[in-house]
Amino acid sequence: MRSAVQRAPTPPIIPPTPLARGAKDMRLSTARDEFITYRRLGTKTQKALAPLTLRRYYWALVGFCDWIKVSTGKDSVLLFTAERAHDYITHRSSNGTEMSTLAVDCSAISEFGKWGVRRRLWPAELVPELPRAQADKGLPRPLPPEHRDRVMSLALNVKDHAARALLYYAGLRESEAISLLLQHVTPPHGDNAGALSIFGKGRKQRVIPMHPALWQALEPLMPSRLSPVNLDTPVLTKPNGGHWSARMVLDRCQAWAEAAGVTRFTPHQLRHTFATDTLEEHPEKLLHLSELMGHESVATTQIYAKVVNKQKAAMVFSLPTFGPTGVKS
Repeated sequence: MRSAVQRAPTPPIIPPTPLARGAKDMRLSTARDEFITYRRLGTKTQKALAPLTLRRYYWALVGFCDWIKVSTGKDSVLLFTAERAHDYITHRSSNGTEMSTLAVDCSAISEFGKWGVRRRLWPAELVPELPRAQADKGLPRPLPPEHRDRVMSLALNVKDHAARALLYYAGLRESEAISLLLQHVTPPHGDNAGALSIFGKGRKQRVIPMHPALWQALEPLMPSRLSPVNLDTPVLTKPNGGHWSARMVLDRCQAWAEAAGVTRFTPHQLRHTFATDTLEEHPEKLLHLSELMGHESVATTQIYAKVVNKQKAAMVFSLPTFGPTGVKS
């Protein structure tokens, strides 16, 4: 009589993917540099990394590869293992590295690992075992109103004035501000206030109405209608006609902070300030703000509602206390 209980079939044995010819002789530092070049240029199936992200990945991988070389005395792709990756992150954490930086390290190592698997430099089973870290981003940090007012009141040159206006009055990411072309600016005309056509993450397009102060800042950079001009020219240009870099925007924010006598801030904090100021005036327009910010989900935008609520609570708690009071019996 046959048993009613059937034995589970034995899973097939999948042989490991053979490594590429010559992989064992490749230096880990060489693989790192090839990966960075690959992510700088991008492909049809994988877009190039933003310059700031690429720079963060590069230095994260330089630290990781140098640590392996110092600890082993060798520079070989065969030394890239999940165990060493975990040991490196533990080493960085024990030295007081912030969680946000560890998250970048883990992301860079993970992407490097996936690339190496496609190149058959190491086995595919390595990638799921690599360390992961989730940064606790907390709430956005907009500029306090008094700091915002001092920064926005600074007298700046024409291009700095335009850059500051793009960050605050349109809430652009620094990458979007430096990518903005003349053809993306629609000037005001009659009852039309004008607008910016922005291509954000994933080349997703959004249209942002133009605040009068933004047009006032951009107008000096707009070409005369009587003179021919290349509309592919960036709004924010270097002397050689090229785009500004993200570093140039960051440096200017730090210079503005110093000139205004306020705490140093990043370009993204002006974007946060745009979002919280707008939502504070129109708390019922969360969906519209999400569209203006270029967020994929309104859930991302809801975090600004928490900032506004926190600010309202701070206003209440700032009321003076007049000492203990009792109830008359």
